[in-house]
Amino acid sequence: MGLHFVHKASESHEGGLPGFFLHLAPGGSFVGAGMWMPPTPDVTHIRQAILKNPAGWKKARAAGLSEDENALKRVPPGFDPDHPYAADLKRKGYVSSIEFTDADVTGTEFAHQFIAACKRLDPLNRFLAKAVGVDY
Repeated sequence: MGLHFVHKASESHEGGLPGFFLHLAPGGSFVGAGMWMPPTPDVTHIRQAILKNPAGWKKARAAGLSEDENALKRVPPGFDPDHPYAADLKRKGYVSSIEFTDADVTGTEFAHQFIAACKRLDPLNRFLAKAVGVDY
């Protein structure tokens, strides 16, 4: 089962916006955050935000980023291939996730664990929302 907690502006914004996704399945439960495969203009804004605010990006990505199998092979034109976050500039998606065990999901503290995981992932959503020009 999947539950998507979308940003309030998602109805008026072209493409997706940062949010949370809770996936519940035996042996494969997790909460995800971020923007998976946003439109090209949003990706460009995110890349520019990484360049303008590397300290903010460091905080945003602290929970770790999921592998981006669709990432570019090279840093896009106009971006420094030697930038400390060059690998992130090649990304086409900006998502992170935290896994839950079956015992977590069926336990009495799951709601608290879910909220704690969302708080841990929230800096990524905040950074991405600001980068694409929406309040968070």
